[in-house]
Amino acid sequence: MSETTPETMSETTPESTSEPTPETMPEATPGTMPEATPETMPENPITPYLSSLESNEFTQHILPEHILPKLPAKTLVRFKAVCSKWRTTIETPEFARAHLLQYPNIRSVISIDYHASFTALNYQDYPNLDFTDFKKHYKDESPYIVESCNGLLLLICSKDDSEPVNKQLPDHLLYFRFYFVVYNPFLGPASSIRIDPPENFLLKTEIDDAKDYNFGFGYSFSRDDYFIVAVNSRMIANLDITVHLYSLQDRRWIRIDISSTVKPIIEFAIPWYNLSGILVNELLHWPVNAVISKSCQEMIAVFDWFGQDQFKTMPLPREVFGEFDDYRSTFGLCRLNDCLCAWALYNDRTVVEMWMMKIYGIDGSWTMLFRFDMLGFLGVYDGITNFFGFNRSEMALILSCTDELMLAEFYLDPPVYTSFKFKEQVKAVNYDASFMSPLLLSPPQDQD
Repeated sequence: MSETTPETMSETTPESTSEPTPETMPEATPGTMPEATPETMPENPITPYLSSLESNEFTQHILPEHILPKLPAKTLVRFKAVCSKWRTTIETPEFARAHLLQYPNIRSVISIDYHASFTALNYQDYPNLDFTDFKKHYKDESPYIVESCNGLLLLICSKDDSEPVNKQLPDHLLYFRFYFVVYNPFLGPASSIRIDPPENFLLKTEIDDAKDYNFGFGYSFSRDDYFIVAVNSRMIANLDITVHLYSLQDRRWIRIDISSTVKPIIEFAIPWYNLSGILVNELLHWPVNAVISKSCQEMIAVFDWFGQDQFKTMPLPREVFGEFDDYRSTFGLCRLNDCLCAWALYNDRTVVEMWMMKIYGIDGSWTMLFRFDMLGFLGVYDGITNFFGFNRSEMALILSCTDELMLAEFYLDPPVYTSFKFKEQVKAVNYDASFMSPLLLSPPQDQD
């Protein structure tokens, strides 16, 4: 054992350490604790760990990769103001894609009113509803929502120098100088892109009708591309179908002519301004009336742009699906839990039933989810025009023929509903908020 010297003892004396000895501790008054001072407080053992994380792994990997992507877009907008590093991180395309994959799917819709203002409604946790109002961005245009995909809105905009566009008659929008806009309301108009319509898409003839045209908007994971589909189901007298496909990656329209000699003649059951193509399995689906052997039958039309680039048809759960109505459709499509669903109205629109195709493409997998009698159900006595989904309390968000947006508890007898103010709203679609920018997919085109 080495000999202890005065020199070595002085290096280990209590006076030279950071912790005071009992002799140097201040005396405590009976019944009280000694006052804590920086000299008497022990060092927090977590502080060095947090400091190392903050300077290394935490800010470089954990925060941007595992924490921020799991937060709602509304919160991230505020976080962008914390510091320039957070703002730069949130605005990168890599973060936008990570946010789409990691942020849990919530039940929400976005609507537009006659003043071109957008409002998002998160109805997942009733009665804790979350409304997000976006400022008016289109002062001189008349935008109308077609559909939403991954936080991007597909709008149809019209502008006429001679008279204002009346959005109470949305089918008239096509007959002005219309064009498409892909837009993210969280990023503002500076990130939007304008897309001119395909050439010779709209043919103004005596047989033209709003049901002759429809649109769709979606995203293909396999191709990592967003696409727009514009369909004209009547071409003068030959009744052929013309499909125009726009790729945001390629930035061009492709025209596809589908002859009616090999496929049924179809008519869209619901006008484009009420319901556009439903995206399931990377394909767009529409409820249609198909003429087969001079008889009309309700079916589902599917545009398969991955295979033969043409329409194909799928059967509905029943051969007679919904009651016949000369004025309004009594059946429609929606998507629930990433599955294709079809709903129909019966008994003078007082009964509604919902079916789900649990295995896509397998007709035998159609399963009835519910069938309810809505007789006496105040607010929907004239039927339902759209079905958006269920929240965590199993309440269904629907849009009635009286333009009421409401949460309905169909499982109660009699059903109960909660109506929301939908005054001056002209369209609502399902919506997943994100930071995806169309500018990351396609550079802005020349604006007129």
